[in-house]
Parts: sequence; structure tokens; C-alpha cells
Amino acid sequence: MKFFTADLHVSHENICLHCHRIPWIVPNPNYDPSRPQHFKFNNPQRVDINRHDSDLVNNWNRLVNPKDEVIIAGDFAYKRHKHFISLLNGTKILTKGNHDKANTDFYEHFGKPSHSAIDLEEAQKNEEQYNFFELRKECSSALKRFRNGNIDINDCATYILTASWAKFLEVNESGSIDEMSKECYNQFSEVHEMGCRKIIEGKDVTICHYAMRSWASSCHGSYLAYGHSHGRMPEFDNMLACDVGIDVWGYAPVPWDAFLRKMEIKEEWMKKHGKYPVDGESRAEGQYDMDPEKRVIETRKKNKEIMKSLGYPIIEEMWPNT
Repeated sequence: MKFFTADLHVSHENICLHCHRIPWIVPNPNYDPSRPQHFKFNNPQRVDINRHDSDLVNNWNRLVNPKDEVIIAGDFAYKRHKHFISLLNGTKILTKGNHDKANTDFYEHFGKPSHSAIDLEEAQKNEEQYNFFELRKECSSALKRFRNGNIDINDCATYILTASWAKFLEVNESGSIDEMSKECYNQFSEVHEMGCRKIIEGKDVTICHYAMRSWASSCHGSYLAYGHSHGRMPEFDNMLACDVGIDVWGYAPVPWDAFLRKMEIKEEWMKKHGKYPVDGESRAEGQYDMDPEKRVIETRKKNKEIMKSLGYPIIEEMWPNT
């Protein structure tokens, strides 16, 4: 059986807070209410990241068998990539997202992408420059917040030391932070730089980390599986595209039959209303709330109903606000 997924962000605490991954958000015992709130330095909430990572692995393996295939539409993990990919059942295919940074091993292992101007020597030089300039940018940002009075000198110093140590680990421990090594890539059967196109049970499917308004053969009824948006983008009924990120699918991979059912619902809608309704796309757009957080919940509810209708077990905790 085939599955899609995206945006696991394993071990990425900030993403869990940004995307309100409620099952793993807990009170922060270090929060000081007498000081101004700050997302990183004085947040009343924190993430139980160990339980988050463990639950994602369990959710995956509960659905996926060793002989299944899972196509990951980007943003797999923040660190410990090799460790976590080895825990997951099935054959894995990766289409890279913006957080799936490759070190130079990627180009040695899979070869230079034919559509890219990047060569190995240039990639190595860019990697070294990236490490330096990213660290300088992060430290400058902390100093600016200190000068503006947003953080005190202790927080500023702590942030700079933390960023420096994290960057040291990134440079000296291959694949440790936001970077994947050759050993990690060996565990994927395929890695694609900017998406891929598959024929699954006769259906033409493009898989890309980023949503698109138009993709290969979209005018002929092909499908798009994407991530990146964490459920915040409206899924228009007159577009055969679906966010397969875990935030709107019970924090687990999407089975092919559930993805196909979602596309069939969209096709049924278009047969009734037309692919391009008389008033343009407004009728499809008007069905969605302007608040992106409410759109996440609405999409999650629809996906939950699809999973229930197909007989998949529902763990209520993994479908918050539904």
C-alpha cells in the first residue's frame, strides 16, 4: 500500500509551538510572568518533544507495514534524521522541503540534479558560507532585540551561546541539526530535489513540498500532494490538490485510499458546479474561513470523516478541536 505524508518536523520544538500541536504542548515551568512574553526566551508554553517524536513514530508504524511505500513531501526532521528514519516502517521516498537541508554527501550519493546549476565544489563552498552567515545573522538578531529592549543581556548572551553551540554541532556532527548526511539518505529509496511525478493505480500524481496553482497535467485531471502550509492554505473544491501534512491528518501518514477518496469528493463537486463556476473561483474560496487557524480545523474535520468512513482507527487525541 502507498501513503503520503509531509511536515513531520521531528524534534523541531518551535514548529510544534508555531503550528499549535496541542497533544504535546505543556506549561513551561521556567516562564516568568513578571517579564514580557517572548516566543523563544519567555514563553508560557513548551513542547514535550520526546513524547512528540515517539508518538509520531508510533502513529506511522500503526498504519504503515514494512512492505508499504511512503512518499514524504518534505520537512521530515530537524535533527537526528538517521535515527528516526530507521525507526519507521516501509520504503521511504523523499521530495525535499525547505527544512531538508542536504550536506555535500547528497550530491556525492545521488549525483548532481540535472536541472540544477549546483556542482559539488560550489555546494561545499556555499555550505561553509551558509554556516558562517547564518550564525552571524542569528547573533545580530539577538543583539538587535537587546538594544530595542525586547530581551535583557542575560537572554541575549544565552541565545548567542546556544546558537554558536548549535552551529558547532551542525558543522562537526554530520546530520545532527537541520542537515542530512549520506548515511541518512541511504535509507531513502529515492530523493527528489523539487518534487516528483508518479502513476499510482492509473492516477497521475505530482508530489511536491509546495502547493501550486497549476502542475503537470492538472488541466487533464491529475492530482497534487503537497505540504509546507500545515493546513493553513484553503483547499479549494475545484482544485485536485491536497495538503498531506500531518497537522491535518491525525499526525500520521495519509493512506492512498483516503487521498483518493478526497480527490473523488472534489471531482464530484466539480461535476455538480463545474470546474470554473460562473463567478470564477469565489464560490470555492467562499467556503473557507479567512482565519487560517480555523481553516486548519475545518480541513482536519473533513479528513477525519474520510478516515472514519474508510474504517481507519481514530485516536481522538491526535485530531484536536474536531
